[in-house]
Amino acid sequence: MKGFPKRVDPPPYKRVWILGAGSSISHSNGIFPDTAGFFSAAKKMNLHETAGGKEIARYVNQVIGADVWSDREPVNIEDIFTHLEVDIERSSRSELLVVRQSFLDLIQDLLELLGENVLKHGEYYDLLSRVDKTDTLITYNWDLLLDNALNREKILLTYYEENAFGGLGQYANFVLNQSAISEQTFRHSTLEPPYNRWRPDAGFYLKLHGSIDWFYCQNTACRAFGSVFPWLDLRESACCAECHERLDVLIVPPVLNKDYRKHAFVRRVWNVAALEIATASMLIVWGYSLPPTDFHSMWLFRQARKALLQNLVLINPLVDDPNYVLRFREIFRGKDAKISLYKSYEDFAKAHPVEKA
Repeated sequence: MKGFPKRVDPPPYKRVWILGAGSSISHSNGIFPDTAGFFSAAKKMNLHETAGGKEIARYVNQVIGADVWSDREPVNIEDIFTHLEVDIERSSRSELLVVRQSFLDLIQDLLELLGENVLKHGEYYDLLSRVDKTDTLITYNWDLLLDNALNREKILLTYYEENAFGGLGQYANFVLNQSAISEQTFRHSTLEPPYNRWRPDAGFYLKLHGSIDWFYCQNTACRAFGSVFPWLDLRESACCAECHERLDVLIVPPVLNKDYRKHAFVRRVWNVAALEIATASMLIVWGYSLPPTDFHSMWLFRQARKALLQNLVLINPLVDDPNYVLRFREIFRGKDAKISLYKSYEDFAKAHPVEKA
């Protein structure tokens, strides 16, 4: 095609890392909770005493008759969040929207507070020592542990305070080519022409369920509608510089019927994830259980059937459960990919030592 942008062919061996909640739990040495321990962890941080915590308690007691802040009867945050989203779909009463905002505030506050207690030499740093610029990192997590390991704070601080940019890698790629900041760069001042082959020249950092530091404008009449800004200081609210309304946090709730079309940015993230997986030679899945009811993720993983997948690595305590491994074997039925199983990231790292220069 005349005028088609030149792109570097992808490397002959493409790696895609897919991370679930178990990876952040492992990296933080158990400081971060699983979905069943989320409310217990929030209580330890005294977040149950906030106005939002009380709103959540009233809602949970109303819908399932349980005390969300009782350690004797743990409540799974994904189950409650899913129930709330269904309630809002059926009737977006103002009180339900208040509860939803309380949930978002709770998630943001807890993950930020817990992140302050995580030492900066955990397993994510070892992972990044193995990643090259063509590797893609896909995560289901809302937290900032991996973002910070990717120099999030330095990159955003440089941009927001100096109106400049420094740094390379997957997070820099996200900021300069995906977030709303990209629209302020020369490269994205005009639309790029269509393409007929996927040939990225660098790896991506893709957060499939949003992030506690993604702020976006919900005003449909605003020029910045739907644009996502990674925000540095979560303790301060942010306002849109175009319409001057308060920006909202973009977190995709864990519901079965995820409406990704509602958020163009999230839809784009999933599209890029599908393209990257469809060209992967190796998939490393760490701490993600692939629940049978998550049909969107099942669809995403099946994109690897389009690739010449050679290796599938599963890092999860559940690898001893034949049903867990069977879910992946069924996805890749008929493929010749070698499947390697590790109960922990430590086991994986020992089996794949980093070559010293």
